Amino acid sequence: DQVAASAALLDASAISGRAAYADLAEELMRSALRRLWQPERGAFLDRVRSAAGAGDIGWLGLPFESLTLNCDAASVLAQLARRTGDASLRARALDILAHFAPRWPAAGLDGACYALAVTDVLDEA
Repeated sequence: DQVAASAALLDASAISGRAAYADLAEELMRSALRRLWQPERGAFLDRVRSAAGAGDIGWLGLPFESLTLNCDAASVLAQLARRTGDASLRARALDILAHFAPRWPAAGLDGACYALAVTDVLDEA
């Protein structure tokens, strides 16, 4: 949710010229980095791990490492890095690309998000 909202806020900022939207996008992504980022893997989980016995049923209790979510996050982080000049945001985007590099071809058509993220992250404009 944080990634989708941040992407929409960056679009709103670009269209309206209001920096407050981009500032909120940055705040959301920094929150996601604090709560959902797995530094040992270089990727985001889709939710915070539940405490044991928290009532999640089956697979809902297990956070998922989504290719699509992470590719979208890499694109948003790259946009924020260009906007703010914060190299650590770009580094996280590159971590995501590195993490999924060996696996994205197996995703078939769903791997297209990886190619789009590579374009977004490596575009220096």
